[in-house]
Amino acid sequence: MAQAERTYRVDGARSAWRQVGDEGVVLDLDRSLYFGLNRSAGVLWPLLLAGAGHGQLVDALIVATPEIDRTRAIGDVSSFLVAVDNEDLLVTAGVDG
Repeated sequence: MAQAERTYRVDGARSAWRQVGDEGVVLDLDRSLYFGLNRSAGVLWPLLLAGAGHGQLVDALIVATPEIDRTRAIGDVSSFLVAVDNEDLLVTAGVDG
């Protein structure tokens, strides 16, 4: 039996985002703050709008940036999720199973 994976989501009603080349920009509509997304974060953000598990985010990052290995992708995804959560933009972390 496969282990259930947590699904991470951001509140699309509370934020607006735009892709700008390989990067992106997120606007926190409640606080009128904006954040620049590097290429890796620009890959992850749309997945978080839909809801995605950590493994799905890691896999997507590896496909989009094959120059990084799985260990680095895992660390990058984990760090990004912490940063998004620290800005109170991560609103759902349910478990699929």
